Amino acid sequence: MGLISLPTEILTQIFSNLTWKDILRLNSTCKTIHDLCSSTPLQYHTLLAIAGYDNGPSNNLMPVSQRLDLLKKLEYSFNYASFSHKERIEFPGRFIPSYDLQGGVFVQGRHGTGTPYKTFGVNAYKLPSPLDIQNSGNSISWKLPDLERPSQDLSLDASQDLLVLVEGDGQMQWCRVVDDPTNRDAPVMLHFMSLTTGKGHPFSAGSYLVPSQNTTRAASSFVFNIMGPFVGLLWGHLKYIVCNWKTGKTHVEISTSFRDPIDSSFFLDQERFALIRGRRNPVEIEIYKFITHEDSPQNTACTAIYHLPINGLYRMRGVYCRSDPSPMIGTMGSNAAYSSLFEEKR
Repeated sequence: MGLISLPTEILTQIFSNLTWKDILRLNSTCKTIHDLCSSTPLQYHTLLAIAGYDNGPSNNLMPVSQRLDLLKKLEYSFNYASFSHKERIEFPGRFIPSYDLQGGVFVQGRHGTGTPYKTFGVNAYKLPSPLDIQNSGNSISWKLPDLERPSQDLSLDASQDLLVLVEGDGQMQWCRVVDDPTNRDAPVMLHFMSLTTGKGHPFSAGSYLVPSQNTTRAASSFVFNIMGPFVGLLWGHLKYIVCNWKTGKTHVEISTSFRDPIDSSFFLDQERFALIRGRRNPVEIEIYKFITHEDSPQNTACTAIYHLPINGLYRMRGVYCRSDPSPMIGTMGSNAAYSSLFEEKR
C-alpha cells in the first residue's frame, strides 16, 4: 500500500505537520502529490509559514479558503505597497512625541507642558485589520493612566501585551561623560508595563537598570527590538544590550566607537540578532549568536558577516532595519484584553 493510496484527508493532515520547505520539495515529486500540495489547506499552511505569520485562534470560524484569500491580499499589499485603507493619527502640538508601531498597534506618548522630550502618558490605537475577525476588523483606541515617572522613549509587543518605557535624562543631544565627572551618564531604566492597563506587566521581573556607557561620549537616543522574553536596546548607536525582561538578566553587551557606530539592529530569533554597520565600506551586517541559559554577557559570538551591495555612486548616511511581528490575533492570551476594551467602547 503506497503513500498516495491513503485518503486525501489523512494525507493533508500528515503534510500539515511538515515545514513549508518540505512541502515545496514534495510538490515536485508527482502529479498526485503536486495537486494535494496545491490544495487550499496546504497552500494556506505553506504561505502562512513563508510570510512568518501564526494561524488564528482555534475558535475562529473563518473558513480556510477565506483565510487564504485574506493572506494573499495582505502579502500583495506589502509587496506592492498597495493598501486599501489608511488610518490618520494626529500628533498634538509642535513637537513629535515618542511613538512606535508594532503588530498592528500604534502607541503615542503624551507630553507635558514645556517638556517636549519627556512622555507622561501613552495613548494606544489598535489599527483596523481584516485579519481581526473577533473585533470585526474595527480599530480600538484607549488612553493609559499617567506614568509615575516621565519616560523618554517607548516600544511595544502587542502579542505579549507588553509596553516598554525607557527612563533617561530626557535630553536628545550628544554630551561629554568622561572629561566632566559631574556630567556622566544619567541612570537609564527600562520599565515593562501592560499595554492594555498601563500597570506593571505581571510576567516582568521588575525595572531593568541599563549598564552605563563606557565611551567618551554618550547619546540619549534609543532603538528597541523585542523577541519573546528578550529586549534589545541600541543606545546612542554606541552600545547594544540584550536583556530578559522576565528574569532581569543581561545576556548581551556590545560597545563600539563613534568611528564605527551601530546603525540598526534586529532579532533573527531568540538566540541570534543582527547589527548593521552602515559606516563601513561596504556596509556590513553582523550576525551574532548568544547563549540564553547563561548569565554572562560574554557568551556572545559573531557567527557571520554579510556585505550589503550598495551603489558606489552614493554615500551611505545610515541604514535602518526592522523586523515586525505579525498582527496580534489571539496570541499569548492578550486578545481577551483587547476584546474587553472593544466591548467597553461599543
